[in-house]
Amino acid sequence: MAHVYARPHHMLQTEEEVLDIVEDDPSTSTREIARQDRTIQFLNVGVVVLHTSDTLPITEDDNQLDSDPVDLAYLGGRAFSSPDPETGKKVENWNEASPKNPEELGEYAEGDIVFPERSRNGMVAQTFRWKDGVVPYEIAGSFSSSDLDRINRAIAIYKKYTCVTFRPRTANDKDYISIVSGRSGCWSSVGRIGGKQEVNLQSPSCTTKVGTPLHELMHAIGFLHEQNRYERDDYVDIVWRNIKNGHKSNFDKADKGTTDGFGVEYDYRSVMHYSNTAFSINGQPTIIPKDSSKVKKIGQRDGFSRGDITKINAMYNCPEKTLDVTKGNSSEPLPAENTDKENIEKEQSSNPLLFRHGARTPIKTYRNDPYADVSCWPEGYGQLTNIGKEEQFQLGRWLRERYDHFLPRKYHKNDITVSSSNFDRCLMSAAVNLAGLYPPEDDQIWNKELLWQPIPIHTAPIQQDPLLAQQKACPKFNRLCKKLTQTKLYQNYFKQYSDLFQYLSEHSGDPITNFEQMRKLYDTLFVQNLNNMTLPNWTKAVFPKPLQEICDFSWTTYTDVPELARLKSGPLINHITTHFENITSGMQDIPKFVMLSAHDDTISNLLNALRVFDGKWPPYSTTVIFELRRDAKRIFLNALYKKSTNTTRLCLPGCDFDCDFGKFVELTKPVRPSLKEWEKECI
Repeated sequence: MAHVYARPHHMLQTEEEVLDIVEDDPSTSTREIARQDRTIQFLNVGVVVLHTSDTLPITEDDNQLDSDPVDLAYLGGRAFSSPDPETGKKVENWNEASPKNPEELGEYAEGDIVFPERSRNGMVAQTFRWKDGVVPYEIAGSFSSSDLDRINRAIAIYKKYTCVTFRPRTANDKDYISIVSGRSGCWSSVGRIGGKQEVNLQSPSCTTKVGTPLHELMHAIGFLHEQNRYERDDYVDIVWRNIKNGHKSNFDKADKGTTDGFGVEYDYRSVMHYSNTAFSINGQPTIIPKDSSKVKKIGQRDGFSRGDITKINAMYNCPEKTLDVTKGNSSEPLPAENTDKENIEKEQSSNPLLFRHGARTPIKTYRNDPYADVSCWPEGYGQLTNIGKEEQFQLGRWLRERYDHFLPRKYHKNDITVSSSNFDRCLMSAAVNLAGLYPPEDDQIWNKELLWQPIPIHTAPIQQDPLLAQQKACPKFNRLCKKLTQTKLYQNYFKQYSDLFQYLSEHSGDPITNFEQMRKLYDTLFVQNLNNMTLPNWTKAVFPKPLQEICDFSWTTYTDVPELARLKSGPLINHITTHFENITSGMQDIPKFVMLSAHDDTISNLLNALRVFDGKWPPYSTTVIFELRRDAKRIFLNALYKKSTNTTRLCLPGCDFDCDFGKFVELTKPVRPSLKEWEKECI
């Protein structure tokens, strides 16, 4: 997961420019403002691999450096195949109720082992480890946000528990994994074969559980299936009569020299073990553990077993990495659904999040707008559309999936509090989001034909809301903004686009004389384009670019200066921080989940005040998440930025991703006045 650090460039870069627009204040001297500005600088700126000696870029030196090659001759020619559409059809029909795992539906070697046909020529039946345990990768498939979340979880689990590191591929990486989503099932090669090698995760079946990406990636780093170990007959019985014709070879044992348990006893709980009905012709078991208590344990795809971790770290020569996580029985499973959540079922204490409403109709039209007639927008202006409702519903389901271990499935007022800006689109977004987060269960089902339940949403009058609508009057903020627009730097930037302002005014019919008016026009065009409406010919010269790039500028204008950031987003930052302080102080009856429904500029103002904003317009349903966690030594804060299908880690300048909470409080102090302080300063 990528990190976003402080932006290196802001419109106002020098201390002189900052001081030039800070209004004299009896309570805060100019020198003090400058001192604060310097204090919080973030407000300024083992294994297996098939080797081809002729066509693949693994060198002899690579082989000697990485490992002794492992013989894979037992797989024979069946290891080589091409993506199979028939497998894709079967996997497409798979669901979680199936007793089999999706990777057990493949018409490949052992169900999911695929070596490309290109590697036949000159093949030696060997495979190799990844040098230094570093696996370059790219995500090249078409994946949903849920798919990407589980893939990223799997990668994070490897990072947390093993010394194998998956890192984004660079142009210099000759050998790398490409994670794709072809309609051909779940499959991978085994180990490093050289060049680009694909790991296929057909969506959504192969990404429904995090264990399936873990499984296929474990193949990719060099491991075979657990039930194919040479000594497996001491632990399980294979019921050959129940196996489909043509699939019995999937249960062949590897030679003793081919597999290495690295001192780990046969592992029923391994993520690499088949389920007990794998490749069954009649629904009856094909694998029966000799220990009857293990029947329900084989084939799990919830995460690594301790045995898996031990073997990976032994293969990649870092057994010390295993010591902290493998105490106890190696066959007992580790918590799995945790990825970048870092085992948060033990650590997480509170979780405020702020999201933008879903897709809406235009807020306003323009004089020459061909779609100005109200009939074009039956919902009315500024209203949530059906697309927006679906976006928010899916966001609620994503939140349920991510925090299911933390937030009880049954609604209770002590678990969550929901607040919204008092605009219809925000209130409706919160309601639809909650429908995805809290589908009623058991005694909370009040109407069997309507799986929905009412959950309170709190709001305040728009003109009295400094937190979410951020429209409560602040005269000082307005005065400083006016001074900002009068600065030489701002005026020079403005003059660059004088011809564009004139062009937009002439064609739209509205006077477009500042960036705010330009942004509103861009928004109207954006919404119309999103709804597949043909835009006027004159827009081709300006939409989406350069309007998009210029409008991005306006998202940071009014929070680039520390004093403006304090007045615009300070109350919201203080609201979030105070909630955390109440949690850490042990205050009773404090909801651990805080949901805030607001606007694009609420998000951009907040992130820019913290200096982690990327300078791009926050799309509909964009979400900022703060996770308060604790371990045995400290309390720390994580921040995440979810845009569409991408979730990015945010690192506040002066803090790592795991930001010590005390440090967060200290760093944000200059930009988070209490409401009383804010009201006094705003005069």
